[in-house]
Order: sequence, then C-alpha cells, then structure tokens
Amino acid sequence: MVNLKPCVFVLKTMKLLEKNCLNLMINFFTNFLVSVWIFFLFLQKINSPLKDEAEKIITEADKNNLDWRLLPAITGVESSFGKRTPLNSYNAYGWANGQYHFKSWESSIEIVSRALKTNYADKGAKSVKKIARVYNPPSSSSWASKVNYFINQIDPTG
Repeated sequence: MVNLKPCVFVLKTMKLLEKNCLNLMINFFTNFLVSVWIFFLFLQKINSPLKDEAEKIITEADKNNLDWRLLPAITGVESSFGKRTPLNSYNAYGWANGQYHFKSWESSIEIVSRALKTNYADKGAKSVKKIARVYNPPSSSSWASKVNYFINQIDPTG
C-alpha cells in the first residue's frame, strides 16, 4: 500500500502558498489602485492635463524602481503639472530648457522615467537633492526643495 500522507501534505502546502500568493497579489493591486486614485484626484483638482496619465506615471515609476511621486513633482516645478508647456511638446519636465518635444504624454512619461532611472538613480543620485545637482544645477537647492514640497502635496503618506 502507498503512503499518501506526503502527497496530502504537499497539496495542503500548495493551497496555503496559493492563498498567501493571492493575498499578496490582492494587497499589491489594492495599494496600486489606491495610489492611482489618490493621484488622479490630485491632478483633477488642479486641472492638470496629466490627470488621464495617472496610472501610466505610477506604472512607469514601478517599472523603473522610482518613487511614483517624483516625476509628477518635477512636472509641478517645471510646468505647473503640465499646464505651462510649449505647444504640443508634452514637455512638462523642463527638458532642454523646455525646447524638447515628445510625441505624446505617454511617450514622455516612459522616456523621462527611464532617464531618471538610468541617468540618475543607477548612477547614485537617488535622493531629490542628488538628482537636483544634475537635473537643475544652477538652482539645485531651491529646485530640490520645491520638488520635495510637491512630493508631499501629491501624497504625504508616500
């Protein structure tokens, strides 16, 4: 006769792992959706043209291992959250002193998020203060202070 106890144990363990995995996924997606909603409401309140890109901004931040509030905080400093940009430039980030033109909000979010990762975070500039030294060297300290202010305005809980 075959002893089925090890098989039963494995099946019970698999069910427990499955349940734990499901709980982790639910928590992740709940946190993600709450962040998107908080951010969308913030952008809607200030009448930002970026409001429909809330999910994209958070997704790209996660993909590039960035604080999801960093990119929008930069747009707050550089263009009043996308409200003051050169016509059809989708440049809410002050790139090339506002002269750079992106194809769309979506592509600008992808490009700038990836650049923040590769040109800043991957090279050791992980804090706003360190990013500011390269991103806006002439007034890095006041720029960093303004970015941090907007990070806290967007969502003080992080």
